[in-house]
Amino acid sequence: MFRMARTCNLLAMAAMALLCALPGTAQALELSDKLFLTLSAEADIRFIVEDDRGATKGDGYRFSTNQNEMGMGFEFQPGPESVGKVSGRFVFYGLNDVKSVMDTTDHDAMDPWHFELDEAFIEIRNFFSKDNMVDLRIGRWVNTWGSCDVFNQVDQINKRDESDPVKYDRKLPANMIKGSVYPHPAVEISAIFVPIFEPARLPESAAAALTNTLTPPLKSRDDVMALSALSSLVDINDLNVTTRMLMPKLTWANTQVGVRSLFHLGPVDTALTYYRGRFGYPQPVAINATDPSNIEATLYYPRFQMVGLDANASFEELWDIGWFAEVAVFFPEEVIFAMQLPPGLLEKDVFASKNIDDPFVKASAGFDYTFNQYVFVNFQYVYGFFDEFGDILGLRHYIVPNIDFHALDGNFLIRLSTMLCVSDLSANFCPLVSYIPAEGVELTVGATVFLGETKQHDPYKYRSYDKFGELAVGRSVAYLRAKISI
Repeated sequence: MFRMARTCNLLAMAAMALLCALPGTAQALELSDKLFLTLSAEADIRFIVEDDRGATKGDGYRFSTNQNEMGMGFEFQPGPESVGKVSGRFVFYGLNDVKSVMDTTDHDAMDPWHFELDEAFIEIRNFFSKDNMVDLRIGRWVNTWGSCDVFNQVDQINKRDESDPVKYDRKLPANMIKGSVYPHPAVEISAIFVPIFEPARLPESAAAALTNTLTPPLKSRDDVMALSALSSLVDINDLNVTTRMLMPKLTWANTQVGVRSLFHLGPVDTALTYYRGRFGYPQPVAINATDPSNIEATLYYPRFQMVGLDANASFEELWDIGWFAEVAVFFPEEVIFAMQLPPGLLEKDVFASKNIDDPFVKASAGFDYTFNQYVFVNFQYVYGFFDEFGDILGLRHYIVPNIDFHALDGNFLIRLSTMLCVSDLSANFCPLVSYIPAEGVELTVGATVFLGETKQHDPYKYRSYDKFGELAVGRSVAYLRAKISI
């Protein structure tokens, strides 16, 4: 609460300073042409609709979210060749963290909240001269490269924000420097430099993956089957897992670089992308078990280089169907996994295997089509999900169908969306109904339902066990969301 008070005081002081700087109506009108304001407020209530997932079985059929967000954005243009933008969100959880009587006197425990800075950048257009057509942007924002919807395999700059499974398409903003040059009206070349690596943000359910000791990344079937015997020595609920993160040092060697050349060729847009950096999801490199119930896992963010090609097109001769595709080739560094057990527990104490080494390919392709003012269809094939990285676990095949039904002049929407893992027939089903009762207001009722086997029957077949059945992906929820924005 004290942080909130300080923030509100700063905003109030800024507003007062702005008013004092405007002695006349003419100056106020001049500023109104250069400053653009966006505001939003959102309420989100969710209820868990199952009882067999999550870290604690039997902890379902309850409210899990009672969240409110207040968003603000400022875009200002001092001149035709300069732009600045700042936007962020105050997020109030609506769930208290009271564990003792004294916590009821603590505002942070009673009403916890945090602030998300989504954008804060400066952009200079025609940086050197009007003839050079060079744009420069410095600051914090989310950059998106690629042609597909959400599943952009060539888009590796900003890491994913998986903290909210309902809003799985979010990415994390990062501090970057971007330069763009336009040597020809049909050509755009962009380069991005990211000085500090920031990993993907994982959901709270991600910790469940660490308790699964039956699936270490080992190639030998005999080793995996031998380790599966550990499950008879300890109850998974009594397993104590600690983690040690090998975070990249703040050196030039750990900076990220991306270069993209985009070509507009009639109805076809195609681009070639190069990226050098690190994978946003941590990979296991070592497990040290002091005893069967206490395990320390060491995680690492592997380096890699990527070369990608993407394209999108729409042809009148083909009924104006929108086509898009991406293919990316990854060249990862070698990652060795090792596991140390207490002496005498099994016949051998040390297990090791190469987990990541060979180049691999990820791809996405699909189409979208508007039948009429009532029906819109989007269909995608995806090879390799966000968190899959060509390790021993391998890459999986997915289809992502989406169909929208519109009514009432576009104010009423029914959306049926699914992510189906063809490799194991698990799925994430995301239906919703949305209605706009008044200008700027949107009411949404929906659900995110995970379908798949939560238990693993064959320890060695972990390469193909249910993607959306894993406890680490989260819990199935139904939600009600209300939002107003200008």
